Amino acid sequence: MKTLFCFVSALFIIGMSVGHAAIGVTGYHNIHIWTTDPEAAVEWYVKYLGAVEGGTGAPAVRFGEALVVFRKTD
Repeated sequence: MKTLFCFVSALFIIGMSVGHAAIGVTGYHNIHIWTTDPEAAVEWYVKYLGAVEGGTGAPAVRFGEALVVFRKTD
């Protein structure tokens, strides 16, 4: 279920960061996703979704202008 949520979230983020959004949203600056392993999440988003590591000092990736920050949770 968590993997599905991450995948759907990533697709939404990619859709929002590419050209004109079908639903008319102007865009997102950043999104925070809570995960048990932030570093593994970064690797997964880079490997499977083509994200670019964020370089913010925290585990994060970028899709164009959108920044996805991964936060540690239990």
